[in-house]
Amino acid sequence: MILVIFSFTFSLVPIKADTYFSATNAPPGSFYISKNELEPCSVYEWRFWISASRLHVIAFSSSQYSILENDRDSTDYTAILNTVSYPEQSGEWSPPYQDTWYIIYRNVGSSRYNVHIWDSVKIFNCFIPYIFWFGVVGSIGVIIIYFFVYKPRRTSKSSNGSFTWKNNLNN
Repeated sequence: MILVIFSFTFSLVPIKADTYFSATNAPPGSFYISKNELEPCSVYEWRFWISASRLHVIAFSSSQYSILENDRDSTDYTAILNTVSYPEQSGEWSPPYQDTWYIIYRNVGSSRYNVHIWDSVKIFNCFIPYIFWFGVVGSIGVIIIYFFVYKPRRTSKSSNGSFTWKNNLNN
């Protein structure tokens, strides 16, 4: 029963497919942008592998990103997700509010590099505990109804040998 509940619970949690980006011999200052619709219950997961350079991972809201597009020297961002860069890093991040979020992977080193980036988004992460507890409480409710309501009615017998409770109502 519990396995059935878990299978239904986890099938209700939509997950954005992993995305992958790779670059070879990229120059200093180059960057990759991952655009995602996220909310506080979302979890953005990322990991990368880089050779011979430093890669920063920074989260920008849509308004911060529009400022960055107009002024490349803007330092207005929401979160720095990574500053220690190589050779391999990973992490998770949940945004403070719902928005279109731009996660920028930027080479801040002084050399060319090869990079491989993987990211994914888990949506409705906040509801998993509630769905689980709803399943547990629902299962307990079904068991209580079966043992205290359905089973006693089905097995009751009258003094004259009737097999069902409906026959008792007619006597």
